[in-house]
Amino acid sequence: MSRLDDYIQGVTERLRPDPELHMDVAHEVRTHLEEAAADARTRGLGEEDSIEAALKAFGDVSVIAQQMWQANRGRMRARALTKWAARSALLPAALLVTALLATADWGLLAWLRVFPFGSGRQPQLSPPGPRQALTEDERFAFERITDRVQDAEALVERYPHDPVYYAYYVQLWFVRLPPARLMHADQLEDALAVLNRGRTMEPDNAFYDYLRASLLMDRSAGYVKVEQGGQADEWQYAIQDRPAFERAVRVFLEGVRKPHLDSHLRATIGRKVAWAKPPTSLREEVALLSELGSYSRPEFARADVRARSIRQGLWHYVLSMAAEDDGERASEVMAAMERLATQTAEDAQLPNDFPTASLLMHDSSRLAVEVYEKLGMPGEAAAARKRYEAENVFLGRAPGRTYEYEGAVQAYEYKGEVPERRPGTLLLLTPDQADVPATPSSWALRAAEHIVMQRAAVATLVMSALLLVALFAALACWGALRLRGRADQPKLFFVGWRRLGWIALVCVILPGAAYWAYTRAATWSSMQHTVWYALGRRSLEFDVLYAWVLVSLMAMCYSAIRARCMDAGMKVSPRGFFHPLGRPLYTAGALFAGLSSAAFGLLTSWYVHGAVLLFALLWWNALSLLAFVFSFARFHWEALRRADPLNAHFRMTFARSVIPILAASVILLGGASWALLGAAEKAKIRIANTPGESVLLAEPAMAWERGRWERLHKLHEAAGGGRPGTAPGEPAP
Repeated sequence: MSRLDDYIQGVTERLRPDPELHMDVAHEVRTHLEEAAADARTRGLGEEDSIEAALKAFGDVSVIAQQMWQANRGRMRARALTKWAARSALLPAALLVTALLATADWGLLAWLRVFPFGSGRQPQLSPPGPRQALTEDERFAFERITDRVQDAEALVERYPHDPVYYAYYVQLWFVRLPPARLMHADQLEDALAVLNRGRTMEPDNAFYDYLRASLLMDRSAGYVKVEQGGQADEWQYAIQDRPAFERAVRVFLEGVRKPHLDSHLRATIGRKVAWAKPPTSLREEVALLSELGSYSRPEFARADVRARSIRQGLWHYVLSMAAEDDGERASEVMAAMERLATQTAEDAQLPNDFPTASLLMHDSSRLAVEVYEKLGMPGEAAAARKRYEAENVFLGRAPGRTYEYEGAVQAYEYKGEVPERRPGTLLLLTPDQADVPATPSSWALRAAEHIVMQRAAVATLVMSALLLVALFAALACWGALRLRGRADQPKLFFVGWRRLGWIALVCVILPGAAYWAYTRAATWSSMQHTVWYALGRRSLEFDVLYAWVLVSLMAMCYSAIRARCMDAGMKVSPRGFFHPLGRPLYTAGALFAGLSSAAFGLLTSWYVHGAVLLFALLWWNALSLLAFVFSFARFHWEALRRADPLNAHFRMTFARSVIPILAASVILLGGASWALLGAAEKAKIRIANTPGESVLLAEPAMAWERGRWERLHKLHEAAGGGRPGTAPGEPAP
């Protein structure tokens, strides 16, 4: 060790507890002494004399050491406290942010069956609770509007004259009844008594009449096995009790003459939504929709039972009337079927009621063809057939018909006459047919779905960054063990706030802002389309974002730490920036990873089948980038195997110093994404539940289905259909 080194070691000995400060002060002292020695040499002194002159001018070792200690003692305490706080807080905070992002939408995506793995049951999503400012009666009703019959009975007992709660109870009770043909006579009378109470409560509501008619038809008619004499037996619909069936038809005609058909389901759902806390996330929206769906299923079942029993019964009844040449009665019942279709559409409770009404209307046209042919009326039969074929085309039942979806892909694929619907959104809460106009709520819901997927992608990105942290931590521990007890043991350097600011700007803020602006402003971005439609496009966008963040983060960290080591006087590797690009093998690996990800995304950018591809692309891209970064780390640690102490010291210092930078980047990227995406999701859910376009109340779908029904109705009348508003027949006895 030279005289100069001895002097510097003695001056800075008490600063060794802070290795970074020790190196900075030692480098600064060395610089001053070398400059002083150079000045002495210019005055004609020799090498050793110039060094002695510089040391003498600088001062006594013990005095300068004490001054150095006094000047930096408080700074050392503050730096030690800061480093302890950073070690204690950065990694736990990064793990917490990653866990929040990773688990924020896990339950929702699993509930939606987005994940391509896992065979367990769907997780339970907790819907929002009641609002705070509810009265006792409102809270009582809110807690008992469920899919349980006993809760509906409690509502009826407490509010016996409320038609909304009674109709709700009847729906839950009706779908749980056994088939009418299996009931005992007293059971049937009890069931009819429950429905008669509703008729008394609402004499102008056809809801209870149609339920009574469906029970009576199901009781008096059904499918029976007919022997074919050696061939396979058939099941044919037959009216087994003609007087009882006539009674059912009279009850049905009585309901047709009433002014409206109202199951009050929409009012029930409206009360539940009004009393619940407004959802602030897609998860809460889905949870509340799932709960409301449990109320809707009885309505679907009720509509299905009513429609199936009435359609089958009246169809065969009208044909039997035509076979008996009773054209007047057949025409009356056909007109009543059209009136039922109109009632169902005019007082629709859910979007599903409009297809039911369309089917009833379409059945009446098809039935008219057979009836007029049986009655020997070829002109009327030809007109009815023309009307039936026009409705077939309108309803999309004509073979070979296709729709253009988003200008690029078919929304339907036809196999014969059965359309196969390709899902457009995760939730399928808004219509996604080609001729559906976009509404603010449908766009908001679509954007909320994209936000959830973006948050899941950011979670994948920060998890990749955490894997890098784990990789460098392992390498740093290995290097510390290899270099234990030596002067060149790895250091933990702080690169400075300015360099950290540039790293945050270039590697986190700019890519995040560019991705945000691109996806929301560019007309060709993935957010302009539905989630499934844009999977390939989304994967390419994420590929670019991943590459920008991870590659630029490693490059700038390396550059900043290398510059900081040079400032502290550490010997660094002669080549800078990104060493792996200097090796052909690593360059080829990086290009293969990027190009293969891009090609995989391009091949699937226009048509994909599910979420499996999305997650495969995300993890393929993440693992490719991690492999590239690993090759970068491996190259930098080859010096350890070659026993190159200078390279080993710098590279181990880099491994140790990059860990807090990566952890801080995870916190910044994950925290900012959590806050910004959460706020955006909340705003979109608020728009999706705007009064008049509320997704919770299915208002966009209702509006579209109503418009479609009105077009079908006009087509039916223009093609010579009956007048559904006519109330046929005389009052039922």
